[in-house]
Amino acid sequence: MTTLVFVALDWADAAALRSGADLGPRTGCAPTDELARRVGSDADAEEVEYAALHHAGEHAAGTSPRRLVLAADVEPAQLVEKGDGWGGVTVNGLRWSQVSALFVDEPVAAEAAAGADDRDLLWFAPQELDQLRPP
Repeated sequence: MTTLVFVALDWADAAALRSGADLGPRTGCAPTDELARRVGSDADAEEVEYAALHHAGEHAAGTSPRRLVLAADVEPAQLVEKGDGWGGVTVNGLRWSQVSALFVDEPVAAEAAAGADDRDLLWFAPQELDQLRPP
């Protein structure tokens, strides 16, 4: 069984990961039980996942004019919970083959950098990385 995790990367690191590079330990956000309690007892799994994605998007702020967050299905042994209450984890041994989706700001977010971390990230397939990369 795998665990969903969201990892903010800059574009160069994402390309390196796709090429097979070992990026070492990375900070991520996962829909942990701790995050579920913080979101609320009536929150469903999808709401907790969205909260984890949102927090990963906050980690991506400032890495590029357009934020990039990878969604990956990793083995539980690859994660170490930080216990920060927000689903913070350290991800070890992340591989591109584990990436199931990309979440990226709209192009207009680069133009309106102020408040960009409050915008929803758009979903894309991992194969679209090169088409999404900012100039």
